[in-house]
Formats: sequence, structure tokens, C-alpha cells
Amino acid sequence: MNPAANATPIPLWASWNFEPLTLVIVLGVLGAYLYALGPLRRRLGGLGADAPVHSWQPPLFFGVMALLALGLFSPLETLGMTYSLTMHMMQHLLFSVVCPPLLLLATPGWMLTSLVRGETARHVTRRLTHPVVAFGLYNANMWLWHIPAVFDATPPQPVVEATWIIENLAVGGVLLLGALMFAPRLGMLFTGRKDRRLQDGASGWPQTLFLLAGIIVVIGLAAWGALDVTALTPLATLARTHNPLHVLMNLLFIGTALLYWAPILSPANEVAKRISPLFGMLYMFISTQPMMALGAILTFAAQPLYHTYDNAPLLWGFTRLGDQQLAGLTMWLVMDIPLIIVLSALFFRWVSALDRAERWAAGEYVEEAADDIFAEQPAVYPAEQELIWE
Repeated sequence: MNPAANATPIPLWASWNFEPLTLVIVLGVLGAYLYALGPLRRRLGGLGADAPVHSWQPPLFFGVMALLALGLFSPLETLGMTYSLTMHMMQHLLFSVVCPPLLLLATPGWMLTSLVRGETARHVTRRLTHPVVAFGLYNANMWLWHIPAVFDATPPQPVVEATWIIENLAVGGVLLLGALMFAPRLGMLFTGRKDRRLQDGASGWPQTLFLLAGIIVVIGLAAWGALDVTALTPLATLARTHNPLHVLMNLLFIGTALLYWAPILSPANEVAKRISPLFGMLYMFISTQPMMALGAILTFAAQPLYHTYDNAPLLWGFTRLGDQQLAGLTMWLVMDIPLIIVLSALFFRWVSALDRAERWAAGEYVEEAADDIFAEQPAVYPAEQELIWE
């Protein structure tokens, strides 16, 4: 008898997907940002000029991460993976042209320079964020994943199960590392070193027990998935690896999008150099063309190009071809809207720069607004001259 046959199916509205590796990455990014705002910032100068943070940046960052988490874990993930190409395209809207540029705006420059240390690392980063390289990687990734053979690819079930076990063991390793770092008694147990905090009466047992329980649960789930895949309950299914290729696709979309937006919105020129507003306008205009072309192919195709959704029930009265056409229009029109907004902002930035140059030539000295997010570098003017604020 198959135990899965008696399992209660998960309603679509409750079909969240807490895939282990993606969850660890998202939590790791949140933890790194909090660490940078706290201990790292205090070491770099607190509220001084060495570690400035705009009041709007932390709320923006956490809001964008919440939006990104919805795209990765909410029923939108299940809809895009199993039911609807349009929902899949809405995910790409979040992963490519909404969340990445906002994440760059929400990241102070000193955080990025602290993360990318060493001349070699910065040289590699500057190469990857060069406009030609970033544009090529971003669009090559987008077109690759929309090739029907790649889009419909499904790894064999043993590969899926092996990925599930490896991911859970990796999560267990992260928890163990955290235990060694933050639980003094467990650290003494493994290393034999004494901790001065323990001599002062501090206890690390609560943290130790909590982390050990987490490790046991995670490794137990991995063993359970390996020994009896058919005994999964709906709750356990929420944390299953459904398609490793789909997870890889999501991560590559977000990663290449961050590279793509860096030449426009990089918070630190030492790591990723910004381009001029005029070149930025050309960069953004050219960027609209590959998405428009791919969207047109999806919109005007005479038949569905992908078979991933063939056995899924139709949603909201759409036919399979109608769903593909709406997905094509989403890529063709909707995904270009953020690009056009940024292109317009760069245009006004360029016109403003021309106006400042003319006023400079006429003997008027105007200092740039400090909060101009599209500025390449703060302008420098003679200290002895009177500053006129716009």
C-alpha cells in the first residue's frame, strides 16, 4: 500500500515551498545585513562618515527581501513551477527588474566594500559588472532558461533525492558551525579550549540545546527522505526539493540581475563602477530589446512551446496558449516598465548635468544633491566659492 495515496493534498493557497538551500541563502543574506548594520558598522565608525546609512535603506532592504521571499517560497512559486507560465513570468519580474535594483539602492557602499575585500576579488567583481559582460550574462541566462528543452527538463528522481539529502546535510553543517561559533560549551566540547565567558558565570547551554535540536531535526528529515520517500506528509512536502534545476534557475536570475543593474546603481565604485548617464541611457535602451524579442516569440507562437504545464489544470479560464500569450505580453511590456523608468531618470540626470556644466562655465557653482541615487561620484567644487543649492 502506498502511504502517499492517503496523504491529504495541500490546497494551492497553502502550497508554500521552503526549499532548504534557498531558505538558508535568504536567511544568510538577512543575517549578513543585520551584522553589517550592528557590529561591523560600530567597528567602521558607527554613525560617522565611515559607515553612513540613510534612514530609508534598512526598511527598503527588509521590504525587498520580504518581496523576494514571497517570490521564492509562496504559492507563486508553485503556480509558476507547475500551473502557469504567466505566474512563472511574474516571478521573473520580481527576480530581474524589481528586487535586484532595489537591493542595490538599499545597500550602503561601505557594506559592499567590506564584503568584497582584496584587489583580486574586486578586480573579478569589476570584470563581472562591466556593462558588456553584465549585459551578456543577464540576457544569455534569460534566453537559455526559455529554450523549451531546458525549460521542460526534469532531473531523474534519484538526482532530486540526492539533492534533498545534500541540501539538508549542508543545512546541518551550517547549524553545527553556528553552534561552534556561538555556543561556548559546545565549542569547548569540540576544541578543548576554555571560554572566559564561562569562567564569569555565563552559560551557553540554551543556545547549544537549541542548535543541536535543529541539527537533529534537519538530519532526521534528510534520512527520512532517503529511507522512505513515499511516506511524505503534506507538511514535509513543503520543505522538499521539487526540481533542482528550478532552484538553480531562480538563483541565477537573481544573481545575473544584480550584475546587470550594478553599472547603473552600484553603491561602491571600488567594487562595481557606475557608467555615465548618457551611456546608461544607451545601456537601458538596448536592454529592452532582448526581452521584447523573447516576449514577442511567446506572444505570437501558434502553439504552446512548453510541455511542463500540459497535465496541470487550467486556471482562471485561460487556455494553455492564452496563458503563454499573456506570459509573452508580461515579458514584452510589463517587464520593460522598470527599465523605462530608470532610463527616464538617467535622462533627467543627464540634462541636469548639462545644466550644471553651463552654470559652472558661467561662474555659478552648484553642489549636487547628496541623495542623488544616479550620481556617479559626489561633485567637488572650490571650497572658497559660494555654494548654491538647487
